[in-house]
Amino acid sequence: MEKRVPVLFLCLAWMMLVVASPMVSANAEGEALNNFKLKLQDPKNTLESWDPALDSPCTWFHVTCNKENSVTRVDLGNAGLAGELVPELGQLKNLTYLELYGNKLSGKIPSALGNLMNLQSLDLYMNNINGLIPDTLGELKQLQFLRLNNNSLSGLIPTSLTGISGLKVLDLSNNFLSGRVPYDGSFSQFTPISFNNNSNLCGPIIGKPCPGSPPFSPPPPFGPTSSPDNESSIRPGRNSNAVIAIGVAVGAALLFAVPVFGFAYWRRRKPHEFFFDVPVYISSAEDDSELKLGQLKRFSLRELQVATDGLATRTSWEEVDLARCIRDAC
Repeated sequence: MEKRVPVLFLCLAWMMLVVASPMVSANAEGEALNNFKLKLQDPKNTLESWDPALDSPCTWFHVTCNKENSVTRVDLGNAGLAGELVPELGQLKNLTYLELYGNKLSGKIPSALGNLMNLQSLDLYMNNINGLIPDTLGELKQLQFLRLNNNSLSGLIPTSLTGISGLKVLDLSNNFLSGRVPYDGSFSQFTPISFNNNSNLCGPIIGKPCPGSPPFSPPPPFGPTSSPDNESSIRPGRNSNAVIAIGVAVGAALLFAVPVFGFAYWRRRKPHEFFFDVPVYISSAEDDSELKLGQLKRFSLRELQVATDGLATRTSWEEVDLARCIRDAC
């Protein structure tokens, strides 16, 4: 019986430790955030809900936690805050987003932020932060967005940042950075826009040679050159392009010419209609052969041919002569 008591005691102690560990972690993160609050001036009372007496910071505004009550986001952009960053922020082990842009923060970037191994976005732009960019930020291997623009940062750009393979967005513009811009690793994908308005920066990315370095070689010409050695290899390509152009031109000409010639051929083959004004005799009691005004009638050639078939059997030779004249006209 005496042996069972220590075992039962150990089980109870282990269960209490498991239950209490999230609370201890939450309290530690709450203390870290409260230390940050104590360094800030908050004219808008944005941090009014940050009560250190509460068991967990997960109930605070602008703070997001996961299911284990661990802080994952701090969203304080454009909150009107003034003050400094504190090293205790590096204790937020599960933090993924630290959004502090658009405030009046000053001082230096704590090197302890390099402990935030799960951090994906670090937005400190549009503040009054000065000093160097810590080398420890290169330890943030999950980082995708790093925006430190529009501050007063100075010194060199750490080469350790090029080792962040997942970095998608980088903005270091509008600072006082100097020296050579790294252009290997993840930095190879960025353009001069990421480094604008840092007058003392140099390097291939921004197109400005560094002091003591040889000038950049001009970029290779676009397309093949016309040297005698490769002229024979260029000519077939040009000839093929010319053949293609001529073929397109001929095809376009035929596309318009065929309908025109077809219409002209149809007009030529269509039989022309001839019309004749033929006097019409009306018999009367006084004079059977008298031609009255308005007794002319227009007939087509085909109508006259049909009407004069077998006319030779009639007694009027004048009509026979008229029929022969009409047939000769055919």
